[in-house]
Amino acid sequence: MEDKPSALLIPEWPAPANVKAWVTSRYPVSNTISKPLNSLGSFNLATHVEDSIETVTQNREALKIKLEGDFDKGQKLSGIQWLEQVHGTEVVTATDTLLKTVPQADAIYCQLKGVACAVLTADCLPVIFCSDDGKEIAVAHAGWRGLADGILQHTLEKFNASPDHIIAWLGPAIGPCHFQVGDEVKQTFVEKDSELASCFTHSNREGFETVPHWNADLFQMARNILLASGLQSITGGGLCTYCENQRFYSFRYCNEQNQQSGRFATIICLT
Repeated sequence: MEDKPSALLIPEWPAPANVKAWVTSRYPVSNTISKPLNSLGSFNLATHVEDSIETVTQNREALKIKLEGDFDKGQKLSGIQWLEQVHGTEVVTATDTLLKTVPQADAIYCQLKGVACAVLTADCLPVIFCSDDGKEIAVAHAGWRGLADGILQHTLEKFNASPDHIIAWLGPAIGPCHFQVGDEVKQTFVEKDSELASCFTHSNREGFETVPHWNADLFQMARNILLASGLQSITGGGLCTYCENQRFYSFRYCNEQNQQSGRFATIICLT
């Protein structure tokens, strides 16, 4: 029997030592367990799905304690900045005051130590950023709508560092093996940048033989966008939430199984 993966995925990227990042999973980080949303796991961190607010609050508190355990002695985690995500392009700047609210946005930029910035996903692409001097960080929630409308570019605009001094890592998302979209989605991207046509391949999905249908590669779209923006260090990508549905929440997989999908978090923090 294979060992169960760790509850937290630690990104492998060339970030400075004072930049910490994590990706949660279906597996609880402690003995606090959310009520079962489906048969595959239960550490849901979203308040907008069919899970009790009390349980999600307990899960979030357990996560905060776990993350603080990764800090050096004497360092504290002020809190986790959550968002109400709307598939838009709004980027908020983290402040001590903002920690008391849940703003409507799809990315967070931060220069404060001890403030963990988080986005929730279950197929959409999470992207973390940091400056190579370890003074600035950000995290963005990028579904296809956000990618098309410029969420990554808007996030980069917040940085004082030039693009060639910003590092990015692409987290788990639905891969091109399972992300089928209609012709209108492809056209949305191609009209903005013809080079993005290479991120779409013909789909052989059963039942869609008579209409244009495509496999879309969110990872490659993000890479192309970031490279065009001037970034030189882009790692991660390729970890498919649908294929890894026992480890990560996948909205599309759960929907096909008539199950409710929770959300996992991608988090970054300055220490």
